[in-house]
Amino acid sequence: MNIFRISLTFASLITISFGQNADPVETKDIFVTFLKNTWDPVYLLRKHITGQQMHQFYELADAVLTDLEQKQERQKQEKDVKTILWLHYLISAVPFIDLESKQNVQWIMNKGDLDYWVKERVLMRLSPILILDKKQTQAFQIDSREALSIYLAANAGILAQFRKEVIPDLETVISTLETGFLKKQQANPDSREDESLFFNRLNLKERRAAKAESIVANMEGNFVELLIQCYPSQTASVKKYLRMAGYHDREIPDLLNRTIGRIPRAAYLYKGLPSPKSQPSQQEEQPSLPDHGRPIQNLID
Repeated sequence: MNIFRISLTFASLITISFGQNADPVETKDIFVTFLKNTWDPVYLLRKHITGQQMHQFYELADAVLTDLEQKQERQKQEKDVKTILWLHYLISAVPFIDLESKQNVQWIMNKGDLDYWVKERVLMRLSPILILDKKQTQAFQIDSREALSIYLAANAGILAQFRKEVIPDLETVISTLETGFLKKQQANPDSREDESLFFNRLNLKERRAAKAESIVANMEGNFVELLIQCYPSQTASVKKYLRMAGYHDREIPDLLNRTIGRIPRAAYLYKGLPSPKSQPSQQEEQPSLPDHGRPIQNLID
């Protein structure tokens, strides 16, 4: 396995996905210290990605998360911490299962939004304590700066993915799709379009969008708290990761207000921020959401 190629792959993923929002210092030749394992199940997870086997990936990731959750923090070993970082890296890089194919619709119906659950679970159920403990990471021979960069970038990427799953005015959208389908069926009674598949897909679309909205509401508050904990006085670093999650600078005041509020330890984040009601100028750069649909190449030699 070519360790250097893998490290550059993730650095490139961040740079490509987040454009100018990524700090070149943060992504230059990093992630080397912990990318040295080929043990199962990490090896199998990476193979599922390169083979575009998303169903198998999510099922295995779910099993790995279950195993890690059953271990107490004090029982986790160097291998477990590296596996946690691998999981954040890999799970943030894969897309959600789409609803285009009948096979995917059936899988989601059978597995109960397992792809959502895995991404939510890797952030909500695995404590960041070990990652944030510099003494602990050093004891495990893991570079604490690299570990934190991976952890926060993965958090930002997954939050961005869920934000893209939210559908504004969901009820109207679903109603419009249903009405359009029924009108088309009435106009063409001999249509061979699978009515059962359409309504299964529509129900899943509605369910998943509503679930994504709830997940984002919980996740963004936790993410802001985490960033303040990691960067208690570094506004630029906090804003960088919020941009990675797809937030415009003008959205940050509202984000802070609905999550942590104007508490003293967050006061530094409000300095110099534009009014949330101000409109972006035509020259304002739009932060791009990560394109996690892009296949990850060269993970395995």
